[in-house]
Amino acid sequence: MKKCFFLAFLVLSLSLPIMAQGFYFDVGLGLGTGWTSIDGNDFEKELEKAGADVSSFSYNFNLKAGYGPFKRVPLFIVGSTGFFAHRIFDKNNYIEFNTYLFGAGLVLYPIKWVQLASGVGISIGVNETDMKYTTLYNTEGFGYVWDVSLAFDIGGRKHGCLLGANYITSFNTLEVTELDINSSAFAVFIKYVIRNRK
Repeated sequence: MKKCFFLAFLVLSLSLPIMAQGFYFDVGLGLGTGWTSIDGNDFEKELEKAGADVSSFSYNFNLKAGYGPFKRVPLFIVGSTGFFAHRIFDKNNYIEFNTYLFGAGLVLYPIKWVQLASGVGISIGVNETDMKYTTLYNTEGFGYVWDVSLAFDIGGRKHGCLLGANYITSFNTLEVTELDINSSAFAVFIKYVIRNRK
């Protein structure tokens, strides 16, 4: 987490000299709900069927940097990095399905105050747990990820605040067990944004 904030600060610092040249940057946090399936079976529901009284939530951190708009088209091309997590827990234990992502995408302003964004990329799944009967999933995996978001852009021509919602999903195959894990999350988010909005 500290590395993500350091990276955000570094990119922001480097962005200041080139803001006038069409630099795009946003960074923020989200919180919501999540789902994880293992080989097609909903993991949380499987725990509930076994008698476990569990709850869950998702959270995410995301950073985008890119360039735009292009002439009169309110479109930005961006690279992105970050992570999202689906945490399932009871009063004693937890398991967390973490996905770190690196990708590219597009940011579009169909109207001045509304932002649409989407992206695809590679993902690294790093799962962790203290549940003895699920140590099988305490390993890493690799795969791909995609996301879409809708946000309201509140602010001036250069600086603003994004208030919105996003949906993200990843597909990872664990290295050791070769299990297929699909984690998804729907979250509301708040972001700080730098863009040249005309």
